[in-house]
Amino acid sequence: MRRNRALVLDTSSIINGYPPEETLEKFTVPEVVEEAKATVTASSMGVLMERGEMRVWDASTGSVEQVEEKLGEIGGKLSTADVRLVALALDLAGRGLKPVLVTDDYGLQNMASVLNLEFKSVVTPGIKSVFSWRGVCPACGKNWDGDVERCPDCGTPLRKEVSRRPI
Repeated sequence: MRRNRALVLDTSSIINGYPPEETLEKFTVPEVVEEAKATVTASSMGVLMERGEMRVWDASTGSVEQVEEKLGEIGGKLSTADVRLVALALDLAGRGLKPVLVTDDYGLQNMASVLNLEFKSVVTPGIKSVFSWRGVCPACGKNWDGDVERCPDCGTPLRKEVSRRPI
């Protein structure tokens, strides 16, 4: 792999033994460190941080907003930690690195694909399609993109439908 690549690790990738590509820089966000404190992951993460093999960086506000906006467009849901992890990958890309989001979380993989970020699974086969969700009103038949729960026209609770496209 080229030197300008970096691994962006989530909690699951550390638990599952992320690909041990020792020459690559590793990054995560403070929220992942916090998630890991209550698990066995904390010791693995602690070793990486003590050795200086993993950096903990905050994602920029602009990148967080970009991820949240795109997430709203596709009707997806991610935790705060996951949003910040994807945003960190965007920040690293903006610094000229080629981040690889290492995760077995299909929601994170989907968001990475939507934002044209590379991802790598550790244990699972990974996603084969990119998903987006839309609301369909069973009363008036209108479609609504994004995270809308009730029809803005008639107030009926929407039914979620998924659309997918191959990666």
